[in-house]
Amino acid sequence: MKVLLVINPVSGNSDKQNLLGTIKREALLQNISLDIYTTTGKNDDEKIEELLSGTSYELLVALGGDGTVNRAALHARKHELLFGIIPGGTANGLAKDLGIPSDPVEAFRQAIEQKHKIWMDMIQVNEKYHLLHLGDIGANANLIARMENSKKDTLHNAANFIQEFLEGGSFDYTLETDEGSYKGNASMVSFCNARKYGTGIPLTKDAAPNDGKFEVVIFKEIAVSTLLKSALAAIEESLFPDEDRQIISTTSAVINLTEARQWQLDGELMPPARQIRLKILPRQLRMICGEECPYTVDAC
Repeated sequence: MKVLLVINPVSGNSDKQNLLGTIKREALLQNISLDIYTTTGKNDDEKIEELLSGTSYELLVALGGDGTVNRAALHARKHELLFGIIPGGTANGLAKDLGIPSDPVEAFRQAIEQKHKIWMDMIQVNEKYHLLHLGDIGANANLIARMENSKKDTLHNAANFIQEFLEGGSFDYTLETDEGSYKGNASMVSFCNARKYGTGIPLTKDAAPNDGKFEVVIFKEIAVSTLLKSALAAIEESLFPDEDRQIISTTSAVINLTEARQWQLDGELMPPARQIRLKILPRQLRMICGEECPYTVDAC
């Protein structure tokens, strides 16, 4: 089997040289022909395209955080390759949602075994971007922005996390979906192709990345009790707090805001916007899941 591994050496603030050596040895043991591309932040998309256009790969694997995974997935989609993930970032949200092991070597083994696969949907955003996992406007995007500006991981301090999450304020919105029109004031509006953040905290309990639709989740207010209940639901799904959020399943949505707001896609901050247009793109990517994947596997 011919495999291309795309690795982000700086994701997750960890040195990946020892890990890379272990993966190379594992590839030799499994009789895998492994090529490695290390991102630099300069013309990476063009260089990956050159590799994929010049060699017949069967599998593309991304080692990095959610941003690296998203960009590599678009290349796999374009070239109709199977796609696997080795968690290597801070949150690793999509990998956790798909039941991919946190141990990177085991994640690589399961990727090359290809036992559990789904046809994954994508969400097209503003006719320009593509979302694999989760995006949102408001509290969580504000937290990501503050973390980037402060150059420190506030998630390591629970008190700081709660303070940052609660102080983002609220905003007025209107929402057009297949199910109808909505308007109101919210602390956060999320759009989900899956169920939960990398922390394990669920946004919705019914979403699936291969069901031909996505969920818009509206939090009118985020209080300390909201965070505590959501944290408990990460441990026990039956404790999921339906009452503190509105969940709308749809294939398209237009979110209008009264003023430009901070928002994020798969952990990447986007330029402030007043309108966000969303559309489901079914069966876009052949994704390898982990053995603990909670979603129904597909023949692909």
